[in-house]
Amino acid sequence: MTPRRLWLNKIPTQCDVVIEFPEDAPDEALRWLLARIRSQPPAGLGLVVQVKAHESSRRNAFYISAPTNILFRAAEEARLPKRLRPDLGGALREFTTRESHCFQQIKSDDGNTSLFTSQERQWLVLQVLQGLRAGQSDIEALQGRAAVEEGQSIVAAWQETGLIMQIFPLHETKSLASLQKSWVKQVLAPQPLDDIAEYFGVKVALYFAWLGHYTCALGVPAVFGTILYAFLWGKNQMAQDMGHVLFSLFNVAWASLYLEAWKRYSVELAFRWGTLSTPPELLEPPRPLYKGPLVENNVTGRLEPKEAPAWKRRAFRYLVSFPIIGLCLFLVFVVMFLMLRFQDWLDNNNIPDSGIAQCMYNLHKVIIIHI
Repeated sequence: MTPRRLWLNKIPTQCDVVIEFPEDAPDEALRWLLARIRSQPPAGLGLVVQVKAHESSRRNAFYISAPTNILFRAAEEARLPKRLRPDLGGALREFTTRESHCFQQIKSDDGNTSLFTSQERQWLVLQVLQGLRAGQSDIEALQGRAAVEEGQSIVAAWQETGLIMQIFPLHETKSLASLQKSWVKQVLAPQPLDDIAEYFGVKVALYFAWLGHYTCALGVPAVFGTILYAFLWGKNQMAQDMGHVLFSLFNVAWASLYLEAWKRYSVELAFRWGTLSTPPELLEPPRPLYKGPLVENNVTGRLEPKEAPAWKRRAFRYLVSFPIIGLCLFLVFVVMFLMLRFQDWLDNNNIPDSGIAQCMYNLHKVIIIHI
């Protein structure tokens, strides 16, 4: 296993994403992929690539970054929400190249200003890489050296077959040190959710927002349960049973109120970070591993894999998916029936009190309950 810190020691400037290849990767395929990534659109991607070789592992890697024009085009195609300048209202708006001067600049750790954060740049570069799909000319150029089908994402297909070992973004040391100081080392301070969303993305920030919200909300039943336990200490059995029922009802009411509170809070965060509304399904790019003949989309005008005919999808569903699901359900029913019959046999026979037999008997009951 090669630690990633060895790769970090050879990072060139202005690098966002690293693609690592195995030691036995064919040189012809790597040179072909390098040419496709470097060549300008529409034949290629127009990205900036530096090729580095790791001496200890004998593996090659592409250090990839994107020029400004490629980032602008990718952000516009992805409908990336960006914040306007304060003098223009400071609201979130979908990015467009024509109005790029209206959006707020972000100051990076090296003192330069940019429209995109490091997380946004890395995500946009990954989207551009996933958008490189194989045509008939690409399949002929590879000539069986790399498994890929027409309309399939080349990077995703090579990663699936092992020709690409891993694709990972690069961290910024200063940003991580700042987050460690304001987030990890703080105990009672609120979480810097905006900084987390800016560096790690909205999904990670929403997870930690829910974690903090849920932890704080658990204090309510904890305090109520402690007070109720202290009040019922030394009471009779009837009073304790009534207290347990009261605490159960309280938990039901608390859970309902908590779900509504989290729903409101998550909507507030999604609105703040510009992820409340998603683009229509017609404008979403196809999945990376989706394959099929490339045809022009009537809505976006881009070449996209054409889905299989409806009768093929229905045939696979009715002849493969449904029979397998039915077979699995039948096997579960047979196993459950046999376990219940075995339980009846155990109940009608005297089980010795030895430790192994009693453990097997209890294990059998646990298996039946889980089934």
